[in-house]
Formats: sequence, structure tokens, C-alpha cells
Amino acid sequence: MIAGYNQGNFELNEFYREVRTYLVINKNTKIILITSAEMNEGKTTIACNIATCFSKLEDTKVLLIDCDFAKKGVSIYFGIENTNGISDLVFGSKTIREYI
Repeated sequence: MIAGYNQGNFELNEFYREVRTYLVINKNTKIILITSAEMNEGKTTIACNIATCFSKLEDTKVLLIDCDFAKKGVSIYFGIENTNGISDLVFGSKTIREYI
């Protein structure tokens, strides 16, 4: 597993804090989308670490939505059970409130 936020790598942690600071300063930012053209480029790792950084440094709730239909990367990263996916929301078998 790749080292996550606040697990000993100062330079990496500082990168996530810089991203958080930039987003906090720019008050108009409400949604952050992390994407790339290829698999295994670090999208899940970056998203999870930025979400963790916000929740710890800003003491705020973060809604992190994993839209990968093929892998359950976010739930694996955080070690939580994931019985429903984004497709359940898209196709209407669950409501957004049930997920949040």
C-alpha cells in the first residue's frame, strides 16, 4: 500500500497540505474532480489523501465519491465495506441520501 497522508513522508504530506490550502483560499471551488487517461496513475491515492487532509486539518466532513465501476479503490484504501456502488445510484436502486 502506498503511504497515505500523515504517514511519515514530509514532502508528500506537504503537497497535500498545499493542495488543501489552494482550495480553501479559492472559495468558489465546490467540487474537485481527479481523473487521468490511464489506469494506475494514482487517482484514488490522491483523492483519498486530499479527502483525509481536509477532514483532519479543516475538521470538516468530506464526501468522497468513487466513480470507478471496475474497482472499489476508495473502500479498499480506507478499509471499509462497500456493498453498493455508484451504479446503484445512477440506475436508481438507491437514493443519494442512502449513500451519504
